Amino acid sequence: GERAWRFLEPMEVQCTYRRLSCSAVAVHGEGGEQVLAGVQPEVVRIVTVVSEKEVAKILPRAHSEFGFGAAFSACGDLYVTCTTSPYICVYDREGWLVREFGAEGSGEGQLGNPSRLAFSPEGELFVTDMGNGRVQVFREDGAFVREFRRQHMMSLMRFGGSFVPCHVCVAPDSSIICSDFVSKKVHVFDGEGRFVRSIGSHGDGDGQLLDPSGLCVGARGEILVADMERNDVQVFSKEGALLQRIGVGGDTDVDLGRDV
Repeated sequence: GERAWRFLEPMEVQCTYRRLSCSAVAVHGEGGEQVLAGVQPEVVRIVTVVSEKEVAKILPRAHSEFGFGAAFSACGDLYVTCTTSPYICVYDREGWLVREFGAEGSGEGQLGNPSRLAFSPEGELFVTDMGNGRVQVFREDGAFVREFRRQHMMSLMRFGGSFVPCHVCVAPDSSIICSDFVSKKVHVFDGEGRFVRSIGSHGDGDGQLLDPSGLCVGARGEILVADMERNDVQVFSKEGALLQRIGVGGDTDVDLGRDV
């Protein structure tokens, strides 16, 4: 059936609730049951989308701050990264800490700098581990499943320089879409981590990218890329063709300002 969650991760976005400036946003549910989690370094607020009623307020652990990654599981648990620790924290619908997993290091299940999160249609959690140049995959309970390392992806993509996966999302066909912190491109891999194609080149023209700061996938596999420097959202087909640009002067003319 249809996934019960939608996931967006702009670097900066204005939430509907009290116009909060957030580092990450995750949405779960449909209709009147839909809730939105807005992440700030010092607090996570979960509100109902329709009534904008706050249902949970989550504070980080002592001497810690929330990071740029947030995603709801199918059952409604919220997974959040922290900037000051190599942990991923999991909270229930009421905002109670259920579990945390991860440890500092470069081994399996260890994290150097966990950045963004996304669930696959099969319920696996994908984590961009920027400090170790890889994407790790976990079960909902935090158990390590597999990893895609920089060297493996680099050899398949056959381009020079470093590849540091930053943002990530997973398509309905299990394709993995990652933005590259170094080249500022968006790369598409199959479910096994094999390189398929790159999207975009550096620039401010149609189909180009300056700072891809958010990714998500549409129901038919469209790839939506929010760009904080261009102040727009570009929509690409799963084959990489530009379909639409949302922003000033785009196909959908709206001033997104610095809120993409």
